[in-house]
Amino acid sequence: MEEFDYISEFPDCLLTQILLNLPTKDSVKTSVLSKRWRNLWLNVPGLRLRTFDFPVFPYPYEEGFVRFMDRFMEFKCRSRLQKFMITYFEHNGYRDRLMELIGTLVDRGIQHLYVYMHTCNRVDFIRQNIYKSKTLVSLKLYNVELKNPEFVVSLPCLKILKLENIFHGEDGPLVVEKLISGCPVLEDLELIRPFDDNVGYGSLTAPKYSRNRDIIGDFLTVISSVRHTIICYSTSKMLYSYSKQLGPIPQFHNLYHLQARFSSSSLQLLPTFLESCPACPNLKNLIMEFPFEPKNIDFHKVPQCLISTLEYVQIEELILKEKSGIKLVDYFLENSAVLKKLTLSFTYHSKKKQDPESYKKLLTSTKLSPTCQIIID
Repeated sequence: MEEFDYISEFPDCLLTQILLNLPTKDSVKTSVLSKRWRNLWLNVPGLRLRTFDFPVFPYPYEEGFVRFMDRFMEFKCRSRLQKFMITYFEHNGYRDRLMELIGTLVDRGIQHLYVYMHTCNRVDFIRQNIYKSKTLVSLKLYNVELKNPEFVVSLPCLKILKLENIFHGEDGPLVVEKLISGCPVLEDLELIRPFDDNVGYGSLTAPKYSRNRDIIGDFLTVISSVRHTIICYSTSKMLYSYSKQLGPIPQFHNLYHLQARFSSSSLQLLPTFLESCPACPNLKNLIMEFPFEPKNIDFHKVPQCLISTLEYVQIEELILKEKSGIKLVDYFLENSAVLKKLTLSFTYHSKKKQDPESYKKLLTSTKLSPTCQIIID
């Protein structure tokens, strides 16, 4: 049977969008397929690069990266990129060139910018023009340093923001607060603190923590408009301390997806957080993670979102025949009126000892939602 190349029948605009989702090194390889494909990768509206992907001969790979970008940007001098993703491993320098490159991309109207820095030292490479971009839709930064801009941040199109291992100077979280406050249409926000971030939340009422208290209060107000949020243990602990010592946290009117990670002693934070956010009329998805065995579960109140909106719950890293975990599952089954699916994932060692399907037999509650499915993952 004769083979037919259906992909090559696609128009160039569709092919370049397909190649946009590939690493650039793989996109370039398509140039050997045929004459038509020879220069097609040059029309892809984005780049996905790692400095290690460049050969070390005849130049160090970082210099090879710089030379490649100089030629590519010259070729694209009259057009703008949709997406630029760089994983940067630094040994010999070229930070200034990277800073200049990102500044140029922002000036040309980049929409999606992802920068992952793997360096020994904290890197401040963000040019001030990034805080005034009128085109950025998504921004993801890893292991970089942010300096507080001396002007009002304005990112009118930014919908997705992810900051991981972000460092800052004396202004601390004010930098992040200022950044988020300039994003009026922000929908998805993910903040992952660096391991050596030592901002304390234990005694927010103490005078010495007054500055942190004010920062946290303003910060919570700023992020209260997000639709999708991921909360690590340290953040959930901060929310709990704030709500207990200083009153309810701001209402998350638009929140529809919440993912939270708890330790063995902090599970009680879950209803506290939901009760402190009574106006969650759109919360439909809830994912919880438990790296340790949860203890002292004693849920009495039922947040309004469980009764009226919550449709999907996923509980991860459960332990078979652990009473607290069973009690948690029963809590959702008994109180979630519109729940469609409850997915349970168990630890590796727990599954090795016993069939997870037997877990269903341990559940004693009656489902409030008759159509709810219990899925054992």
